[in-house]
Amino acid sequence: MAGRPPLDIGAHGTITRVDKGRGVWLARCRYRAADGRTRIVERRSPSGRPDRYGAAAEAVLLAVIAELQTTTGEAEGATTGNTRLTELTERWLTDLKSRSESVRTTDTYSSIITKLDTRAGGLLVKECTPRRLDRLLVELAEVHGPTTARQAKTVLSGVFTLAIRDGAVSRNPVKDVGPVRVPSKTAESPDKGRALMPEELTALLHGLGTSELPLPPEGRGKKKVTTKTTRTVSQWAKDVDLIDPITMLAGTGLRRSEMLGLRWADYDAEAGTIAVTGRVVRGKGVGLIREDVTKTTTSRRVVALPLFAVEMLTRRADGFHPSEDGLIFPSSAGTLRDPDNLNGQFARVRGVLGFEWVATHTFRRTVATLADEAGLSARVGADHLGHARVSMTQDVYMARGKTHSALADVLDIAVRPKAS
Repeated sequence: MAGRPPLDIGAHGTITRVDKGRGVWLARCRYRAADGRTRIVERRSPSGRPDRYGAAAEAVLLAVIAELQTTTGEAEGATTGNTRLTELTERWLTDLKSRSESVRTTDTYSSIITKLDTRAGGLLVKECTPRRLDRLLVELAEVHGPTTARQAKTVLSGVFTLAIRDGAVSRNPVKDVGPVRVPSKTAESPDKGRALMPEELTALLHGLGTSELPLPPEGRGKKKVTTKTTRTVSQWAKDVDLIDPITMLAGTGLRRSEMLGLRWADYDAEAGTIAVTGRVVRGKGVGLIREDVTKTTTSRRVVALPLFAVEMLTRRADGFHPSEDGLIFPSSAGTLRDPDNLNGQFARVRGVLGFEWVATHTFRRTVATLADEAGLSARVGADHLGHARVSMTQDVYMARGKTHSALADVLDIAVRPKAS
């Protein structure tokens, strides 16, 4: 015959009161502690205070049990249905910081958690229903954009994984939340989001280095910074060292943070390859740093360079580019160059050249498209660009992380004949 089922951890059984005479009572019950063992816990009526029916003794016992439950929860870091969401997000962030070496990643998710706590930090775990979380993500998408909402969804999914681990919930409610909806943008340019055609890529690079078109005044809105002399696009691009970095992006499809983290020590001139071993990011409270980590494990890779990129590096190596860290593309002071500043400099000239829709990230899309149109496999493109996944089959059954000279040849053919 089966015995009685055990109490839950931190739970107590029925409290009984025993009259000890002369106004003294004994309150007692079974209590299951964090070690899984069930013990008898008992307390007497407070001395010097009449306790006619034992209520005072029971009150003392309940206070002791409450203290035991708190201690049990703290020892295990346990989550219950009454735990507030803000406590869980803080635990999740602490765990992330212990696992991630990326300052940019922890800063990004710290910002996301601040937004979550502002809108829903006071919710209890048991109140976080799929419908309520879905509404929260919709609000975040409307106010901060779909990217923020997707990142918030990632945080919430991790947060409730912790809650499942502690037994506070049986199912992750985020699994029942719909996808983050992206609002339609009918007013945007039809070119936005597409790749450059080979002739467009050639025209952009050629124009950046030779265009005699006047550069518009620097500034935003009605406030323009005027100068006595009008510089051309090519003159200004050379002055701010924009041509070579854009050429490198076009020849590799690197993320701009990865490109600015390249060092001469990473470059193998004889093999025509360059190793991607870090990236330049801005950390909260620390400024620009070069992290010796990249976005994903597959981002650390060796990339084959097209001939036009090798020629650019050869010319650049002959010049004087001081940098304490041996950076290929430092700032004018020889320090780390800000990826956002580079993006702003490119934005200033691209419209004059007729490529207002092109962003630095467009070069990644262009490299992937050229690889596809040349008949190269998706695995080749993923290895070259440093994407973490192509598909489960390719991840598990095909070798990854190779250097693909075939893609470098495709890029060189796309640019060089028309640039000469």
